[in-house]
Amino acid sequence: MKNLSKIGVGLYQGEESDAGDQKLFEVLEFALMNGIHVFDCAPSYRNRRSEIVLGRLTQKYPDRDYFISTKGGFVPFDFSQGEEKENAYVQELFDRGWVRPSLFDQEYFQTFDPVFLEQALTTTLTTLSRDSIELYYLHNPEYFLAKVGRVRFLEVMKEVLLWIKDKIKAGQIKTFGISSWNGFFEEEQQARLDLMELYTLAQEVGIETYFNYLQVPYNFAQTRALFFKGQNLGTSQKSLFGVAEELKISILGSAPLGQGKLPNYAYPEKVKKIFPGMSSAQISLSFVLSTPGISSALIGTTSLVHFKELAAVYLEERFGDRYFIETLTQ
Repeated sequence: MKNLSKIGVGLYQGEESDAGDQKLFEVLEFALMNGIHVFDCAPSYRNRRSEIVLGRLTQKYPDRDYFISTKGGFVPFDFSQGEEKENAYVQELFDRGWVRPSLFDQEYFQTFDPVFLEQALTTTLTTLSRDSIELYYLHNPEYFLAKVGRVRFLEVMKEVLLWIKDKIKAGQIKTFGISSWNGFFEEEQQARLDLMELYTLAQEVGIETYFNYLQVPYNFAQTRALFFKGQNLGTSQKSLFGVAEELKISILGSAPLGQGKLPNYAYPEKVKKIFPGMSSAQISLSFVLSTPGISSALIGTTSLVHFKELAAVYLEERFGDRYFIETLTQ
């Protein structure tokens, strides 16, 4: 697997406007000029505007090193157009044969129909002026699991993995993984994503060696990826971090600032002593980067000032390989 910059940029946030696009571009350009090459996007982020901004970056700096991830699952749409336009667009997807009605969840505007995934990936590669994508995620598949149940879920996931196999053979997808929010941490087992189950499915298809990444939330307030022993491994139950380590799957942490809640958090003195001289936002990021198992932390912001503050933690190497349990016990 490729070495990743310890921080990356998540392109989820920002107002859907030209001004928002420009702010995001400035963050991306600063990151790239400072050796940060991990960029996480999806067609649904800001209704494709984020993808277009990232395309501006790759076109301006075509010879730079990039590690770009995109996602398949959600259908981009401008929901401000209203329910009537929404329904008409869904019907158009059906009429074109891009989505089978049985594979569309209008509540979440999500589909894992390979025909639609193919159309979306083609558009992404064209927008980014690239022949391939470094990482392709299945985006929040836990919603689909909840909708159809595990048997049908695994049938469709196998169909999707066969499509990914074709894209790997074609050289369009380099590696793949799962991007989820709470899917691996659901209290009810029947609603929970099982990493080993998905890995076994990849083995059946013959692409398990390309199943290299997970993206899940991880921060000072959300540590279930490390502590919640809800994943099956043989006869034992392990944390997601534990099973991922066994399978040699890297984890990219999303929401390192707790979706904007941690920059103003009053950390206790025992934490401040471990990360001296840092703002709460910097402590939050350093905490994530100091956790073994995190390959990269994805920062989502369109504020260049805030991004520079956080990037200093990485650029000045203000983090270490400490088990974060020290933060809780010292």
